[in-house]
Amino acid sequence: MAFSGKNWSLSLVFFMLLLTWGDCVVIKIVNRLSQGTDLKVHCESGDDDLGKKTISFGKSWEFEFIPNIWLNTLYFCRFSWQGVSKRFDVYDGFKHDACRGVCGWIVSRQGLCTNPYLLYPHRFYCYPWP
Repeated sequence: MAFSGKNWSLSLVFFMLLLTWGDCVVIKIVNRLSQGTDLKVHCESGDDDLGKKTISFGKSWEFEFIPNIWLNTLYFCRFSWQGVSKRFDVYDGFKHDACRGVCGWIVSRQGLCTNPYLLYPHRFYCYPWP
């Protein structure tokens, strides 16, 4: 039995669904600003507003989600502390496809650092604030 163009497209969509469905992503945000400095965080996507959170220095907060089958899930957060306000995409399905499982973000005054796999404790990728 040969595959027609329509059947091939449906098979490809089904295969993508099997690869991505159920893969839960956990975003963990750690406050490393400075002793005594609280980090205010407000994360959301196009569908979900996770509300405002306050993270004390040295503490963390996390949330989880399942990326959609189109792999275009986007979560961004607004970070603020002591009169400073920044915005950053903590998960972009097109850019952070390697971020499976737990994706940790360390927030500092210089920017954010991540270790997508959390396998190598001293290997981080850092992004200066835009």
